[in-house]
Amino acid sequence: MIPRGDAPIDRLSIYRKSRRATVVADARRGALCLSALFTVQFILNIPYYLGPLLREMLFIDPALIVFFALFGFFARPERLGRLPPESLSATLALLTGTDILVSAFLLGTETELASAQLFTIWLGLTIIGTATVMLSFRWFAGTGAALILAWWLVIGQKTPFELLVDDIFILIATATVALLLLANRIRSFTRLQHMRVYSAAMFGQRTPQGVGMTFGRFTALMTESAQWSIQWMGPTTGGMWVDGQGALSRRNGIHEAVGLSSVAAALAVGRPFAWDPSRRKPADPESLRSHAVLAVPLMSKKGVQGVLWLAKRGLRRFSVAQRDLAATCASQARAALESVGLLEEVQALAITDELTGLFNRRQFFFLAERENARRRGPGPGGVAVVMADIDHFKKVNDTHGHGVGDIVLKEVARRLKNGLRLTDVVGRYGGEEFAVLLPDTSPEAAREVVERLRHAVAATPIEAEGRSLTVTASFGIASRSVAGENLEHLLTFADRALYRAKDLGRNRVEVHASV
Repeated sequence: MIPRGDAPIDRLSIYRKSRRATVVADARRGALCLSALFTVQFILNIPYYLGPLLREMLFIDPALIVFFALFGFFARPERLGRLPPESLSATLALLTGTDILVSAFLLGTETELASAQLFTIWLGLTIIGTATVMLSFRWFAGTGAALILAWWLVIGQKTPFELLVDDIFILIATATVALLLLANRIRSFTRLQHMRVYSAAMFGQRTPQGVGMTFGRFTALMTESAQWSIQWMGPTTGGMWVDGQGALSRRNGIHEAVGLSSVAAALAVGRPFAWDPSRRKPADPESLRSHAVLAVPLMSKKGVQGVLWLAKRGLRRFSVAQRDLAATCASQARAALESVGLLEEVQALAITDELTGLFNRRQFFFLAERENARRRGPGPGGVAVVMADIDHFKKVNDTHGHGVGDIVLKEVARRLKNGLRLTDVVGRYGGEEFAVLLPDTSPEAAREVVERLRHAVAATPIEAEGRSLTVTASFGIASRSVAGENLEHLLTFADRALYRAKDLGRNRVEVHASV
């Protein structure tokens, strides 16, 4: 086990900003639709409006048409200030309901509300329409209550009882439909925002572990899982568990489930596996068999890298939609893993020499200068810089070809790297030259290290394309007990010592005079 990396992700600001923009956009579209509908209604009802009963509507409807049109064209989230976006939707609904009830009131003064039920239906449709331009139960409830109260004052209390029952049923039915519509709308919007944040968080990760934890955290959120853990299956982390919420890996039976052939077969092809507790009768109510479990494989080009295990409490099942969501999250996690792998490859290409696998010259200077700078000033902490050059390398290329020369370079680089500490810095300086920085190393210790490197290069012949080549190298060292000199000067001194080693017969180590 390793400590959980379940750091919280702030989704509130992203959610609020997106919800605000969505509600305003829906309200604008609703306003334009209302403007068009009221225009058609006004044209069709002009003969009635010219009569004595509805003459006032000649002024009310055109005013609403103009208002709705201006609203649809000019409403913007940034123009609201601190005003809640649902207030725009509520305004549309209340104005539409007011127009309906004013018409009912004007007709009712002469006709005793003979068309009351028709106006009730229109008001019910207005309530349903309100649900399509809101994302808040509180605002919907307030707007709906205001419309129903106005309906009661204008129509309801004057309606005969035998008709009132039908009108109330119409309002209840339309309000129920509106609530279901609003609930699905809010759920879909919330799920969409979770996916947006998930995508942003996923592709912001720079390590496979970060991808895995983000995958687990968001998938558990969107599938309403109470517990989750990740089982890694990579070559270096095989069998390692990382616990998220609820530490599922500690549940009884989880390791037994991992070994099931049916689970392994499903995961091997990248298909989620669901375990339904309602079809089993566990002897232990606390065992894994008493929970709905979903195993989601985390795939990459190399196969299954890990498995996300999700569990719900009690007998709640994972719905088909939740399984599809988990599969979608897994697909994005796979893309993120491939992106991380590509990023690591690009970073490696930018800092390493393609042939030898050592740091390239630029990265060597960066790391060596950093180590050198850390040890400047008075006090202990010596630094040694080493320059190495393969002896008679041009002759190897001319005699045996560049293919053999490349093999020699790679093998010498491997032997140099294997003979150094993890804290030492080694890079290909150029051609057949290598540079090494030995931090916290005295001049005497540096010579001992370099003598071992020289022996490692020369002791064993290098096998290349059926040939056995004895290769040697010459070394030059520049050391300081206090690394006040900059790196370029130390490399220059080491290079002078290297040339002296070549002049004195090669396959030897020379030390520059103390600087």
